Amino acid sequence: MAAARHDTTPYTGHFALYAGGFVAAFAVFGISAWLAAKGTATGWEYTWFHGVNSWSESWYRFMVIVTFFGSTMWAPIAVILAFLFRFYRLAWRMALSILGAYSIVMVAKHIIGRERPITLFQDAHARVAETGMGFPSGHATLITVVTLTMLPYMPWKWRWIVPAAIVLVCLSRLYLGVHIPLDVIGGVALGTGVV
Repeated sequence: MAAARHDTTPYTGHFALYAGGFVAAFAVFGISAWLAAKGTATGWEYTWFHGVNSWSESWYRFMVIVTFFGSTMWAPIAVILAFLFRFYRLAWRMALSILGAYSIVMVAKHIIGRERPITLFQDAHARVAETGMGFPSGHATLITVVTLTMLPYMPWKWRWIVPAAIVLVCLSRLYLGVHIPLDVIGGVALGTGVV
């Protein structure tokens, strides 16, 4: 059996960074949850949502592909790939982070109870049908957990992929008409805090 890759050092010596990130992320999540619990969307959310939701239909196929990378179907694939490449600790960290984050997402959705854009905005263009509550976005949470967990293992020249992937998945959720901005902001904050 091949030896596991050395993956115990990426987190060494960064306690202050992780502690600060945790506090900031959960502060953003808490504020987002408080605002979302009011049930209505704010003016800036309406503007941002419609700015992206009104993009041309030519974006549809691309956005459906992008949104897959935040789905629950992608999460086990990422864990299995880490395991197959012998990054065993990364695979365990990712699996536990995904389970923890998604559990919080499910509880928060029931507690906050914020509706989807199709209910909040009469002129929302829902390109896909999704049920359940909107806050926080599970897709935004999962892409954040997976990519941020992988970040310390990535070569410096490829780390730009992490924020790009998070932003693209968040935009795809607005474009497809299944979330509004505070939903994805809360999801990214939650995912960051869990990691």
